[in-house]
This record gives sequence, C-alpha cells and structure tokens, in this order.
Amino acid sequence: MFDPSVHVKYFIRCLGLLPSRYESEDSNRLALTYFCICALDLLNALNQLPEKETIIDWIYTQLVEESDHCGFRGSDIYRDCGSYDVANLAATGFALQILVSLGDDLERLDKDKVSRFVDLCQRPNGSFSPIVGFGEDDLRYCMLAMMIKRLLRVDPTDSSKLIEYIHSTLAFDGGLSMNEGAESHAGLTYCGLSALKLAGKLEPRDWVSTIDFLVHRQVQFNIHNEPELQNDYADPDDFGGFNGRENKYADTCYAFWCVAALELLNESKLVDRDAMIRFLLSQTLSRITGGFTKTNSPDEIPDPFHSFLGIAVLGIVNQEKTIANVDVAVVLRKNRL
Repeated sequence: MFDPSVHVKYFIRCLGLLPSRYESEDSNRLALTYFCICALDLLNALNQLPEKETIIDWIYTQLVEESDHCGFRGSDIYRDCGSYDVANLAATGFALQILVSLGDDLERLDKDKVSRFVDLCQRPNGSFSPIVGFGEDDLRYCMLAMMIKRLLRVDPTDSSKLIEYIHSTLAFDGGLSMNEGAESHAGLTYCGLSALKLAGKLEPRDWVSTIDFLVHRQVQFNIHNEPELQNDYADPDDFGGFNGRENKYADTCYAFWCVAALELLNESKLVDRDAMIRFLLSQTLSRITGGFTKTNSPDEIPDPFHSFLGIAVLGIVNQEKTIANVDVAVVLRKNRL
C-alpha cells in the first residue's frame, strides 16, 4: 500500500535534517533540495512546505556571477573557496528546477548570462563539461545543458555537434554509454534521449535497438533464463524491477531511467507495469519512514535520490492517483513550464 502522507513527512524531514549516513552529501545540497521539493510537488504537497520564499531566497544566494556568464554552485560549502567556488551545470539545472517548481518567475536571473554559461561548457566534440573548461564530459551534462535552455525558454545550443556526440556513444546493444566504445548504461541512455528531445531532435523510429535494450533491463525470470538464478548477481525478489546494465541487481532508480526513456520514445507500454509496481512497493518502499531504498538489501535505508525517482516512476505509469504526472524530459511535474 502506498501512503502519500508518510512520504510527504519523509521529504520535509530530509529538507531540514539528512540521515547521518548521507550527511557527507551536503556538498550537493542543491541536488538534495531538488529531490525533496519536486517529490513534494508530485505528491501535491507543496502547500505543506514551510517558508517557500526563504527557500527561493537561499537558492539565489548560490548564484555565482562572472563578468560574462553566471550559474549556480552546489552548496554553501563552496562559497568563497577560490577556484572551487564556480558555477556548474548540475547545480544550475537543479536550482532552476526548484525555482520553477516553487513558482518563481526567474526574473532575478540574467537569462542571457546563464545561457552563455551553458554555451561555454560545450566542447568542440559537441559534449558538455560540468564547469567551464574543466571536468569529465558525458551524456549527463548534455541533458542538463538542454534542460537549462528549456527552463530558461531560450533557443538550444547549436545541436549539430551535440547530435553527433550522442550518436557516437551508441553501443552495439542499443544502449548509450559514457563514451565511444564503452559499456551501455540505462541512466546515460535516458540522458542522451532526453537531450535530443529537449533539442527537438529525437526521432523514435531511429532508436529501435535502444527500445530493445531498455525493455530488457526489466528483470524477468522464466524457463529461458532460469539458470541465471544460480548466479550471484541474480535475485528472484528482483522480478519486475530494472537494472542499469547486464548482470546487475534491480535498483529503484533504473525503473525511472528505463521507463522515462521508453516514454520519450513513446514505448513505455512495453513495460510490465504491474511487475514493476510490485517490485517497488514490496521490495524497496519503506512504509515506516517513507521513501525508497536503492535495492532490497536489508542494510539499506531510504535516500532522497532513490525516493524521488521511485515516486516519479509511479507518476509516469499513473499508478497512484495521489501522484501527479511527470514531464519526463525535464523531470518535473507536468505543466510546470
């Protein structure tokens, strides 16, 4: 049984005080705030959130202004820390998602300078780095760059090189990967498809092999693959859940990445929704504290990231009428833009 009130209390609690196991993530405070705020929005519970204006004001204190561009830092921890106190794409995306969810009009932002920041992060091969001129480049930052442009309502960065880069990460099995020739990964597959969707360049008919890859991330055991249960990586309780790669256990977050990616390709109907819902509600849902755990391992506790994505995927399949529909391209409540 899904009791939304328990989850509302969980996310409000995490906004004020993280479980001790996750206090080391305070450097990613904007990300954690996004998971909690947007989960509350999906649960139709923003009216229970105290001091919305205080949260909005705090978000703007994370803005890092440069002469020709600006963006957001991830946390107060980095404030006045020299070369570490710089804008990054992830924090900028999370900040905008929070502000939009809370109904802010973004009028305090110089949108041209934020857009310029995104452009400066693009590399010659079409990919994006997390900060200007530094850091790894992969599909996560491509998705974030395109999402920021959408939230700002400005034209996307030149997409020709972006499209070329995304296609270069396509693996032999249809999934997208960290870079050319690497192992496919469901989370990166979602990011690449979302980036293309936000750039207005996603053609579902071009991604048939990717649909096959995503569908086969759902863990199913039958007479054809029963021997897998004899291996260490197989757990019969994972039935209906999703993994991110071959020979991995089911994980709450991959239910979202896979179903959201299939939704982008208009093929989420191919998922065994009932089996997925049973897995989430019986294996990773925490009925006592609220939230979702990463896996069904008994030593895990809920965290804001997996809890938000567990809520979000239930919103995609419209299982719980108490959860709002999800805009899967920008991972917000639908119609927030």
